[in-house]
Amino acid sequence: MGNKITCGAERFESRSYDARFTYIRSVHDSTCLNKQSLMNICKEFGIGQYMDQAEVQKVDRMWKEIYGISKFLKERQQEEQQMDLKHVYPFVVNESDETITQIWFMDKKGFSYIVSLGPLPELRWSCWKLLTLNKRVYQISYEDKLCGINDSAHQISLDVQRTLVTHPFFHKNNLGQKQLLRVLNAISMTFPKLGYCQGMNFLVGFLLMVSGCDERTCYDLSKYMFYYYFCPGLPYLHLCSFIIHEILREKQPQIQRHLETNNIPDSFWITKMIMSIFLYVLPEKACIRIWDYVIAYGSIGIMEIILSIVYLLKDEILNSDMETIGIMFQGQLNNKIQIDVEKTIYVARKQFKIGRSTVYKYTKLFLSQPRSESELPFWNIFLNYQNKQNFEREINEYIKTQEVKVSYNELESPISNVQWCGASVVFTKDDETIEQTHQETRKVLFILTDKGRVWRSNDYGTTWTDESKTFESMDQEGKQLSFESIQISPADSRFIYFFGATGVSYKSKNCGRTYQRFTHADDLYDFKLNKMDPSWIMAFRDKPCGKNDVNCKDYYKKSIYISENAGDTWKSALNYVRDASWDKLLQYQLIPDQRIIVCHMRDGKSVVSYSDDYFETIEVMQNDAMGFFQTNHYIFVLTKEKNQDEGYSLQIAPAYLDKFQPQEVKLPVSSSQHSFTILDTSEGQIFISVSHKEENQRLTNVYVSDFRGFKFTLSLLHNVRSLDSGNCDFERILGMEGVYVANVYDHQEVEKVRGRTQTNVQTLELYKKTYISYDKGGNWHPLRAPTVDANNEETKCSGDCSLHLKGRTESNQNPLYSSQNSPGLAMGVGNTGLYLSQKNGELSTYLTRDGGHEWYEIRKGSHMYEIGDRGGLIVMAQDDKPVNKVIYSWDEGLTWEEIEFKQNRTFEVQNIVTEPSNMEQKFLVYGSSTEDGKLKGYVVALNFQTLHTRVCSGSWDPTMPESDYEFWIPKNFDNKKCLFGRKMKYIRRKRDAQCFNQEEVDKRFFVETCPCIDDDWECDYGFYRKIEGGPCVPLADNFEEDEIPDLLKPPKDCKNTYMKTRGYRKVSGDYCQGGVDLSPIQTPCPVIEKPVDTKNQTVVDDKPKPKQQKPQQVVENNQSLLWKFVVILSIVIGLLLFRDKIAERFQRKQNPPQNQLHKNYERLRLFNEEEDDEAGL
Repeated sequence: MGNKITCGAERFESRSYDARFTYIRSVHDSTCLNKQSLMNICKEFGIGQYMDQAEVQKVDRMWKEIYGISKFLKERQQEEQQMDLKHVYPFVVNESDETITQIWFMDKKGFSYIVSLGPLPELRWSCWKLLTLNKRVYQISYEDKLCGINDSAHQISLDVQRTLVTHPFFHKNNLGQKQLLRVLNAISMTFPKLGYCQGMNFLVGFLLMVSGCDERTCYDLSKYMFYYYFCPGLPYLHLCSFIIHEILREKQPQIQRHLETNNIPDSFWITKMIMSIFLYVLPEKACIRIWDYVIAYGSIGIMEIILSIVYLLKDEILNSDMETIGIMFQGQLNNKIQIDVEKTIYVARKQFKIGRSTVYKYTKLFLSQPRSESELPFWNIFLNYQNKQNFEREINEYIKTQEVKVSYNELESPISNVQWCGASVVFTKDDETIEQTHQETRKVLFILTDKGRVWRSNDYGTTWTDESKTFESMDQEGKQLSFESIQISPADSRFIYFFGATGVSYKSKNCGRTYQRFTHADDLYDFKLNKMDPSWIMAFRDKPCGKNDVNCKDYYKKSIYISENAGDTWKSALNYVRDASWDKLLQYQLIPDQRIIVCHMRDGKSVVSYSDDYFETIEVMQNDAMGFFQTNHYIFVLTKEKNQDEGYSLQIAPAYLDKFQPQEVKLPVSSSQHSFTILDTSEGQIFISVSHKEENQRLTNVYVSDFRGFKFTLSLLHNVRSLDSGNCDFERILGMEGVYVANVYDHQEVEKVRGRTQTNVQTLELYKKTYISYDKGGNWHPLRAPTVDANNEETKCSGDCSLHLKGRTESNQNPLYSSQNSPGLAMGVGNTGLYLSQKNGELSTYLTRDGGHEWYEIRKGSHMYEIGDRGGLIVMAQDDKPVNKVIYSWDEGLTWEEIEFKQNRTFEVQNIVTEPSNMEQKFLVYGSSTEDGKLKGYVVALNFQTLHTRVCSGSWDPTMPESDYEFWIPKNFDNKKCLFGRKMKYIRRKRDAQCFNQEEVDKRFFVETCPCIDDDWECDYGFYRKIEGGPCVPLADNFEEDEIPDLLKPPKDCKNTYMKTRGYRKVSGDYCQGGVDLSPIQTPCPVIEKPVDTKNQTVVDDKPKPKQQKPQQVVENNQSLLWKFVVILSIVIGLLLFRDKIAERFQRKQNPPQNQLHKNYERLRLFNEEEDDEAGL
């Protein structure tokens, strides 16, 4: 990691930093000064004993008396005893140190007490040194650690320049900055696993001020403190927070209830006080006295002071909401909380003293919950820190320099499946993600190979044991077993099943510590586990039926079998089944845990039903149904169209089956549908892919629903679909709202091959393009090509050239990949050009960290990749040829490190996986290779926990320069910082922050509501927008522009007014207000003129007329003749008077003006020019 150099050199060379940083000299400026010079520096800058400190006269007198007596006793001792003292305690370097050590020897417990009361300013540093360093644990040369530079050097040099800059001691090029730079670098070299963390700079700076330039001892004292506070995973912070809340709940329940009721996060107050040891929230003068107490009573004293502060601020806290408390502990210079320091210390000592038994009680309670494996070393130290030998052993083990642990194992055949037992997340067979409340501290890995063998690892893949041998030893017949699947129960991730191919299976309730054997019919298959009870299993079995059986149909010859005791016994539940699944809403109170949804035959008809009692009773939901698909929000039912030989319709309803009232999915085209694919339902609207009957089955159209989920509008034409798997190239970028990436066939090429043979149709594979949408499919845009390639050479890409990425329809799938825990980060394999290339030699690997706006070519060639550590770690391996190495990056692709496998063997990488939550720093790389004619599997375990230096800090305030985090605001395609009418900001790790990203905070925050813009409006039902852009135009059945749109006509039963669409509707889930308004316009209904009888010029009235007497009818006929004569006479007179104007009008009719020639075009645009301008088009 680091580049070692020779001491005394003025500069060092580093491939990582290109010799940009000045070498930190090993000469100590402070040691070059005599005692008087140091005294003058302390006076000049107001540091050391000259710092502004509180005086307590009574305590000062006591200290002077004790110091005088101890000095007298010391002078009477022999010289060899004095030398002995300095030899035992290297920190004893002057007369004050010796005298203070004598006082400590006289009464060690009492000494801590009087230090907590406040030592004399000139004795304070000697007291701090003694109480911190008397354990004699760290025997490390400060000078040796100055002879190297590691990866934190750049960040240290930046932070030093912004540390305590208001104090003259740390002004640019002053002694304070130089000492701070050296101490921080030495600490980062001492702890390669801890390294440098932002926040250390302020603590070290404060110690340098108190010590009066004693940088060597500051180094010793700092590394002792930092080992606890910045240990990977911040376990000390988590433990302290837990204990503080438990004590508040016991002693100050009113305060605890207020904190819980108002959802006030620990990061607003506890974290700030612990991680800065009060420097962030208290004035410097107060911190000196608080540190006296903390140094005297150890890290437990921090919790006591926090409890005291909260108690003294009780009234302010109880009258404050989340925002006010955040401001109270904000840390700004003029807003730091003001407290009576002596009263705070007194209350801490008298009212909130935490004894060893209390710590033990709450620590055991804290550890009863699942904890990260990375924190285990800390607990070993914390629970043994009073035992000097164990403590020293744990410390020395921790500070050893370690690298990435690589473990290489060979298996009898390629890997089929990997399962993480005890994980925090379980992925089900039905693509559900189930978070777990019960999980193992140490996950157990299981592998299933292609030959049906089971392998197990208890150390994250370092070593593997053939678990099939364990099962075979338990089998009474002793025959060789083969397994078809391994499944983790979604109800409890510690419960695991191993389903056998020959009717012999095994289960474990504790991740393999013990096993139980169970049997079943050997033709039972497709086992599905219930997510509420780990003992409930559903499986299927093919069952023959007779020809005369009206329910005996193709695809309906399965039977459902149920087990309620984890496979020990099975019972038949239902025959004539096509498909079945557990209800996906079982977690809700109103849904019975046994509910099953099924498509089956009933009285010769295919129906979709559900049952809550394993089909003792059945509720039919839909007749003439051919299948179903359920999500957490909707249930979709496929039905056969009655009047057509082929084609289906899709019904949709809320997922709650007791209120099943389906509505037919309404598409804007009337052509029949061949197949439907549900693409996404995660963001309040539905994306479906529809393959229309008359289209080539490679081509699908993507439709998006309105907020109700029934009326769909065309979003994307010619989406790419696989004929083999039915998958579509359509992906959502996880961790962001409304961003989708899709591949389409070029529209012009599609038109060329319409109606051609299948051979010619396959040429469409050469014309794939990639597009991205930032508004849930309302507008689609090409991906911008990177400006430079992986070799930092200019990318030759102009005109229609853009970036294209492989999708899930490719044979060797490595489609666009993103993670919910890494907002904005996504990776893919593809190329720049006019179309997606099908040649491996032209492919590269790309990355974006801003949701798809800017892409980086991070490596030439096609790679398999995985993201871990919440986006903080990327591991890749080339997948288009056999390899014996992987590469990894801590800075999102800026720099890469290479790891070669120890064995001189290569294999083709099949996949890279990590724990399902993407929060670990441990990975498995597995693949296969043929040796001696046999295909074998290989698995390589990579453990990055031992490599990296520290845990990221500063998430509570990313605006701080020393924070490892930053705010990031997503943008739309036009770089405007509003998406769906809101400006949101995310907290994410800085790209160059080299640290473990262990934060589990909510990373998204609302900023403000935005005025509406064009992107907030998508095409209305029956309209579409071409992929090249432009306005929404009416859609015809042939997916072209409709020249005679019916959508603009008023309804047949129009009364008074109707809402006339402009062709747009607001995107579902959009929060914009004001701005561009493209909503429908309230329009008066047209006046319908009644038809006139051309013979007698009378109005035809459909209403029945009453019978009239004959005399009255004669009078009416005479009046009608008179009226006709008057009308004809008026027409003749008019023609004579206006004959010239009529002739002119006739001539103009022969030569119509230009705007009349575009009548149909204007109708397509839906609006006149004034309306277009007003709508902002």
